[in-house]
Amino acid sequence: MTAHDAASRRHARLTTATLLVAEPLLFFAAFGVLGAAINWPASLGLPWSEALPLIAANLTEVRFGYGLYLASSLLTAPLAVALLASWPQRSLWLDMAALAMVLAAVFKALGITRWLIAMPALVPLADAGDPGIAAAFTALNEYAGGGLGEWMGVGLMTGLWMLCLAFALARTQRLAAILFAAAALPALLIVPNEFGQWLPTAALQGTARFASLAAQLLLAWHLLRQPQ
Repeated sequence: MTAHDAASRRHARLTTATLLVAEPLLFFAAFGVLGAAINWPASLGLPWSEALPLIAANLTEVRFGYGLYLASSLLTAPLAVALLASWPQRSLWLDMAALAMVLAAVFKALGITRWLIAMPALVPLADAGDPGIAAAFTALNEYAGGGLGEWMGVGLMTGLWMLCLAFALARTQRLAAILFAAAALPALLIVPNEFGQWLPTAALQGTARFASLAAQLLLAWHLLRQPQ
């Protein structure tokens, strides 16, 4: 390996470690802002007659909080690229993880942007007594929120990238692999759980999020400790 290649690899590891830490930090910042403003994520289950006035009364905080959440979700895409660049040996599992990470970012972004654009646009329609407001609110929540954001983004694709990364790390970073696998399981259960409701969805998402946080911090620490 040339000196230039070694420097590039060090830069890639530093970038990857930074993104691994930044992504959950942005998420928990979003959680704090939205939780304080609109009791998120519990408020996601409110009917339109309660949700839209709540958004209108806290529009600045809603946009700021969901902006942070959007940034956190979109960081998963450059993280995928950085992982590929920083890893010494490419593998099918790593490539599959990177693909699922990009798809997770796209699906989550589609779900999140409804709160930045579509839902605030419904507020004046609700104030004007538009008879179609209930149908529009429900359609946006079920399709963009439930189908794309939660099922495909937070659930399936996030679970898949964590599971594939666990397999990619299995030989070299067993503890991180175990933590990523532990995060993948509840994420992958989100979609089937919607049909049976065995567990609260928030509990599955929270378990996946905290297990992923531990795995990402451990992997970042490992990357920073690698010999220069």
